[in-house]
Amino acid sequence: TVRHWYLHKNFMLSQRKCEAVVRHTAKSMIFSAVIHSPGIGKQPVPKFKRGDFAAGESFEVLLAPAGASYDRCHYVAGPFGEFYSARIGKQPGDRFLRFDSKVIPQVKREKDLWRVTFKVPFAELEARPGKGWKILMAFNNSEGSFSSAFVSGRSFHETSFWQNLLFTGTFNEDPRTFKDISFDPGVKVFESRQHTAGTGTWIECSPSFSTAVPVTVKKLTLTVLDEKKNPVSKPLVLRENSFVPVRYQPFENVTFHTETELKGVWFKFDVQYEAGNGNFSKTQLFPWGKLKAPVSGPEGKKGSSAPYLSSYAPAKEKGSFTLWFKPEWEGGAWSSD
Repeated sequence: TVRHWYLHKNFMLSQRKCEAVVRHTAKSMIFSAVIHSPGIGKQPVPKFKRGDFAAGESFEVLLAPAGASYDRCHYVAGPFGEFYSARIGKQPGDRFLRFDSKVIPQVKREKDLWRVTFKVPFAELEARPGKGWKILMAFNNSEGSFSSAFVSGRSFHETSFWQNLLFTGTFNEDPRTFKDISFDPGVKVFESRQHTAGTGTWIECSPSFSTAVPVTVKKLTLTVLDEKKNPVSKPLVLRENSFVPVRYQPFENVTFHTETELKGVWFKFDVQYEAGNGNFSKTQLFPWGKLKAPVSGPEGKKGSSAPYLSSYAPAKEKGSFTLWFKPEWEGGAWSSD
């Protein structure tokens, strides 16, 4: 499954959600994608004939099968049923030539997304599953061309950027991948300041949310708690009903001004999000300032179920680095999923 897509010329991730899956049976390769596109379901069907390269949005598969008589092939499907197929030979100077593929794409348009699936027989590819295959997938929309590997502005047809395609009997995604998210309060200012009723604590921070896989954030909030974990602010909505490919951080710092002066606080993040085909939620607390050391961890015992990363440093040996961990009860972040 591919969820990260890179802009053609700049190292930027797509801000629109797209998931593509590659599978195979004994007889065929199966390519499918779900591409989010606002209003695609209401767009009129354009005129086209079979073999045309889709003029607007499209999903591309570039494949280099091992052992075929040609060098590589190119399949392009559009949201209205357009389908293009071409091959290029192995001789210097050869160009891509269209050929009459027997593949018929299955396309379905919904309000704000479209789905496509097509099966390419191994007989048409002139190859069988094995070692040496390479692949690049891409999709095109009004925001640009995005591919499954960053091509640094070069042609999608340059295979040095393509990914190796490995054939396995079965593949199951680790569900923990969808919970691999993290937060950072990003505190910039923490000081006493006067307000109309006395003196409180002024907090200015640049909070961030990071995720290992692209997610749709339904609601992300940040709340400030006192030392006893009682709220001293209303939940601040940082992000709502939006797609986050890898990281979100507001452009401007957010601020809190507590009624009373506090020596230490807890930052509480709450997020509800969608990833893959599931819905998830996570709450995480971060200490800041001077707090009395907790006497028990999340499980009611001194200490905690897991350490957290304290710091890191590069090592002298090439390709290695050193990590230091501390237990959560020593002032780290407490998490509950």
